[in-house]
Amino acid sequence: RHFDDRTRPFEREDLSDYIVNNYYTMPIEEKSIVDRAIYSMAIGVTAAFSTGYYLSGKMPWKQMGKNIGFPKVYRFGRPCFGLALCVFPLVYVQQRFLSEVGELPMSFPLSFHIRRMLITQRGAVMFGRSTLREVTKEEQTALERAAVQIKRENTNTLTGNSIDVNAELQKQVMLPIAQSGYKSMPKQ
Repeated sequence: RHFDDRTRPFEREDLSDYIVNNYYTMPIEEKSIVDRAIYSMAIGVTAAFSTGYYLSGKMPWKQMGKNIGFPKVYRFGRPCFGLALCVFPLVYVQQRFLSEVGELPMSFPLSFHIRRMLITQRGAVMFGRSTLREVTKEEQTALERAAVQIKRENTNTLTGNSIDVNAELQKQVMLPIAQSGYKSMPKQ
């Protein structure tokens, strides 16, 4: 299916491209939220890495190096501890950014695109978690009985005509987000 620019599923890469390309034309409210997120991210990541690197210096690296036969293990271990602590400010700033942009009205373009991205991600998670399994004979007969019961309930008693619910549902137009199985086009 072909989507126009406002109806196609919106992904994280599209969001970052939108922010980079439209930063100077954003409304002041959006620009201030983006600025706060950028500065908070830079300060938070720097502080977290420094803290992790400093605190990991208190560990017995020389003893660990002797035990595993790699005496310079601290050159690898200390930066890893610093990088591990960087996760916390990244997640916190991302959540705060999404909640602040989500509080803006839909008339703001960034708010509109954030909501599109969240809907796309929610749909991917919902369809990604569905699993297939075999239906037992008992479940199949129970489903058949339920289908017959529903068919009786949907029968119009005044005219005697039955309504085919599946045919009626197929006439509905589904939005692109509601259609399962969407895969983004490969980059060329």
